[in-house]
Amino acid sequence: MATVLLMASILAWDSFYWQQMPGDFNESAIPAFAMARGEFHCAYPTANQSSVPPLYPMVAASVIALTGLSNMKIPESGAAARGCPSSEVGAIDWHSPVLLLWPIGLLGWPVLLAGFVLVVRASGWGRTKLEVLGPCLMACIPALAGTLINYFHPEDLFAMGLILGALAAHLRRRWFAAGVLIGLACCAKQYAVLAALPLLVVTPSRDRWRLLLGAVGIGAIVIVPLGIATGRGMFDALLGTNATPVGSATVVARLGLQGAARTVVSRCCPLILAAIVTLWAQSRIKTAVRQPVVLTALLATSLALRLVFEVNTFDYYLMALSVALIVADVAAGSIRLETIAWILAAGTLYPPKFEPLVLVVDKFPVPAQMLVALSGLALAMRPLFRLSHYGSAVSETAVEAIFRAKDYGDSTSVTSF
Repeated sequence: MATVLLMASILAWDSFYWQQMPGDFNESAIPAFAMARGEFHCAYPTANQSSVPPLYPMVAASVIALTGLSNMKIPESGAAARGCPSSEVGAIDWHSPVLLLWPIGLLGWPVLLAGFVLVVRASGWGRTKLEVLGPCLMACIPALAGTLINYFHPEDLFAMGLILGALAAHLRRRWFAAGVLIGLACCAKQYAVLAALPLLVVTPSRDRWRLLLGAVGIGAIVIVPLGIATGRGMFDALLGTNATPVGSATVVARLGLQGAARTVVSRCCPLILAAIVTLWAQSRIKTAVRQPVVLTALLATSLALRLVFEVNTFDYYLMALSVALIVADVAAGSIRLETIAWILAAGTLYPPKFEPLVLVVDKFPVPAQMLVALSGLALAMRPLFRLSHYGSAVSETAVEAIFRAKDYGDSTSVTSF
């Protein structure tokens, strides 16, 4: 059901405006096609300025090779690397983008769907109506469709699915598995570091080394051989060197910062504040911080902080927070109407397509960013503030009872559907 809804959403948004190929397609397609041909040294040419880490292109390369698409040429930005064949822009049938969309664009969806179901079951809500309602609502998120039709970033879906898998493993106290999955997520997209932080902080100190061992170990297994094979360009992509372009559509961008200063503010500030919030929650409710309701709220809070400090805001940036808010609601036992309203508002201000709506954010970029980011942050932190009133007196078993209370659930939820 969720997959059918996702395809309907993609086709609906795509029908508003015909675009022959999504933007940023080259960032993941060039590495994937180069790897599929065995030309690893051609995967990350400097002129491509890719910000896509290597895990997703490697997985996509396997699919491309198996489906026989590896012989197709793709457009490159600028000259190819030395010794690499130069691609021709006209080599693809530009009127059939679905030919490339299906094999490699939808790879992240099964991973995201699996991660969501794992979290639902680890939270104790498996095989309930929430296990059906949650994925169906997730499939209708405009920003999720935006990862495929406006700007081509399916690695975001892939990474978010791995993050949810790590969260599910953490909830089941499988520390090493959680570390492996969050390490893979970091190898797929840089924002996964924001999700790794609360998981690391709330892990019991005696078990923290298992999580770190899993994350660092799998990271080394993926990064070291691929780094040797692909060269410096892969490390630039992994570090997000090209992921903070100069813009003027956000508060941080309006500060006029350049170079390292802009990177520090946009990347380090969310991490620092996420750590502060996690430590505050841990100090207030002690061991209950590892319960599903709290941990999912901390994850959503970390991802919301990214939007507050971004130097640019694109529609697909909102996908991770949208999914995290739904996950947090499911963990609490009810999907809030406020969450649905936020997803609709975010999709209105940052639609995948449809020019009349795009003009709104183009005219008022900073107010739109602050409205979406701060309201999303408030929704994410609401469960934390609710529990903080109980202080250290709240027990692990009391958390579920608090969020099953009638004043939180029935009056502001759509679970009755």
